[in-house]
Amino acid sequence: MLKSLLSLGLYLILSIGIVIVPVKLTHYFCKVKKIKINRWVIGCVGPLILIIPKLLFAQMPDFIWKILIFIFITSVIMFFELSRMMIENKEMKGLIDYSKYIKPNKRKVK
Repeated sequence: MLKSLLSLGLYLILSIGIVIVPVKLTHYFCKVKKIKINRWVIGCVGPLILIIPKLLFAQMPDFIWKILIFIFITSVIMFFELSRMMIENKEMKGLIDYSKYIKPNKRKVK
């Protein structure tokens, strides 16, 4: 029972980390380092990270395959995070402009 709870906890922590790390990495590149990343390059290269090694090598160690899947997941999350940042900065038009639905905060902060 304890072993299954520990493995579940480890799984949850790793899953959250796999999502948080690319988001923070994207913000670091774009806002701190001011590096302009082309989201379409990331979006097109992402699937190739898995396809090309699978075509070239018949057998790959599981450890290498898991690293490639992590890199693929990172590129996919970075693609969508860059898209979200571009919509927020009005560099790209989204489907719905949510800014007209958000009311400014009129409370005074002491």
